[in-house]
Amino acid sequence: MELLEKVRRANSAKSEFLSHMSHDLRTPINGILGMLAIIDKSPDDLQRQRECLDKIRVSTEHLLSLVNDVLQISKLESGRPTVVREPFDLRDALENCITILSAQAEKEGIQLVLEETGLQHNRLIGNPLHLKQILMNIVDNALKYNRPHGSVFVRVKETACQGGTADYQFVIEDTGIGIGEDFQNHIFEPFTQEHQDARTHYSGVGLGMSIVKKLVDQMKGTIEIDSQVGRGSVFRVTLPLQIDGAQSTRPVDDEQNTRSNIAGMRILLVEDNEINCEIMEFMLKEADAKVVTANDGKAAVDAFTAADPGTFDCVLMDLMMPVMSGYEAARVIRGLDRPDAKSVPIIALSANAFEEDVAMAKAAGMNEHLAKPVDIKKMFQVMSRLKC
Repeated sequence: MELLEKVRRANSAKSEFLSHMSHDLRTPINGILGMLAIIDKSPDDLQRQRECLDKIRVSTEHLLSLVNDVLQISKLESGRPTVVREPFDLRDALENCITILSAQAEKEGIQLVLEETGLQHNRLIGNPLHLKQILMNIVDNALKYNRPHGSVFVRVKETACQGGTADYQFVIEDTGIGIGEDFQNHIFEPFTQEHQDARTHYSGVGLGMSIVKKLVDQMKGTIEIDSQVGRGSVFRVTLPLQIDGAQSTRPVDDEQNTRSNIAGMRILLVEDNEINCEIMEFMLKEADAKVVTANDGKAAVDAFTAADPGTFDCVLMDLMMPVMSGYEAARVIRGLDRPDAKSVPIIALSANAFEEDVAMAKAAGMNEHLAKPVDIKKMFQVMSRLKC
């Protein structure tokens, strides 16, 4: 009977998941198709076309955010914790979060304030991506469910330090609508929202706080909520983070200061999807780069081998392709007996964006991994840096 009940609950959860997904995926897709239909019917109304394109962009960004959240939940539910240990600057990570969300806050007319107190150790070792995901999900909710001209305060302080590990408390306080006492007991469950009409207004799908809780648990931290309806909410996240004992002076993120001028660069673009290839080739040529395309890994190897040494300044490589994958193509290129085989920068461009995909790309000899949809500005910065 106990096993039967577990199966029943699992089937119920699966049905609920599929029901939510059907609604939440179709909503932005319907918006995109609708706006495209309006554009088709408004060939001479440039203002209407611009408005439709803006709405298409909003719908697409929402759809991408939903896919990312579902994949993140799936990975966390698998029970395989991701161990990432890299040096980072806590202050930079916090400022990045605020910078990314400041546009949303400004649009909503909400004051977003970062306050730092008592940070004796700023250089840390850990997973800065997970830290930023935790903070950004909470702050994002604080902005979404705030009042007009409200405020969100992000406070950070170092509360303890022992044995090379420091405890940091992150407090996110808002002046929003608050959370009911009953719902606070369910806020970390997937697909739960206190206001069921939230989906209609693109306010998310109820995965953000579930992701936060799983990431906090994975980082061996704690999260507490203090909220009252109509009076706002306070989230307190405490995380133990390892101090970077080397106190390295190396820059954490050189991309911020890297010139992104790729004019004149000779690029081998390897992409099997015709539309993706056309978009990427257009962007590269708009930046005055010279582009040679290949539609699979073997064609890329052939094009590289046939060209004189030093012909290509960079290789942009898709990973999942017919005939020969990007991984195999990179290994073959690195193994060629020619002077530029070992030194030519190879950048992976892939929709496979988990940490293990990045590790596999590096193991195959690639210099960097950029997830699709590709941030063009970041790609240009990486290309410029690797060229130097």
